[in-house]
Amino acid sequence: MIIPIFFDSSSSSSNVRVDSCILYMVRFQQIKIELGCAGNTNVRSSPEHYGFRTLSDGDGISIFGAKDIWIDHCTLSRCKDGLIDAVMGSTGITISNNYLSHHNEVMLLGHSDDYLPDSGMQVTIAFNHFGEKLVQRMPRCRRGYIHVVNNDFTEWEMYAIGGSGEPTINSQGNRYMAPQNPFAKEVTKRVDTQQSKWKGWNWRSEGDILLNGAFFVASGEGLEVKYEKAYSVEPKSADRISLLTMSSGVLGNARYQSLYILSNSCLSICEIVIEFGLTSQ
Repeated sequence: MIIPIFFDSSSSSSNVRVDSCILYMVRFQQIKIELGCAGNTNVRSSPEHYGFRTLSDGDGISIFGAKDIWIDHCTLSRCKDGLIDAVMGSTGITISNNYLSHHNEVMLLGHSDDYLPDSGMQVTIAFNHFGEKLVQRMPRCRRGYIHVVNNDFTEWEMYAIGGSGEPTINSQGNRYMAPQNPFAKEVTKRVDTQQSKWKGWNWRSEGDILLNGAFFVASGEGLEVKYEKAYSVEPKSADRISLLTMSSGVLGNARYQSLYILSNSCLSICEIVIEFGLTSQ
């Protein structure tokens, strides 16, 4: 089901219950938190229950305990916290054809290293352009099975793909352009984990193009069976990345135009929350 999203500054929230959700052609820009404006909204977690949601942390898109979510052809930049977060047992998520830029902590997958329900999380990240002025977390994974396929990564400032809590990361057919900084060439980062522990994690790079000194530190056994849950679409050749990602972001003009522009607005109106199969804005 495709959910149309309408924003009305005279109301604090609205909820739509769905079993699955496609978030399509939305631009998120400069989402921030202001006192007296963020939060103060009820979010429904089932047909019989809703609860009061307090101050938001400022994510562009927050996926909370939801499944079967597709985020496609959106443009995201300059949010208060993350551009996209998926936590609390969320799974069945596809993030595709988006344009992301001008942000620090881009994408978080998984609530915490110790939150076991995220162990079964499956996420596909495909055909996105991770553009200019991004720092880290493209994504940052805690547990789960993550397929990173046919994306274009442009000069991150710290690292591109990070993780902790033993996630499985399958990188296939991507183009990684390292920054000029000689100390930030590595694509990968194991966050707060000793090598003796992460060397058994299943992280692989297959058919990726590594430019300007970029390098991907693989780990684990490398057996195909280990990546079955982190495989969702057959990768195309990384030589075709420019063509595959040329229409990333909102269609019409992937960088500057959109159907819905969320700019300099308060979180009670413009943060998208997808919770237990629900959407709230």
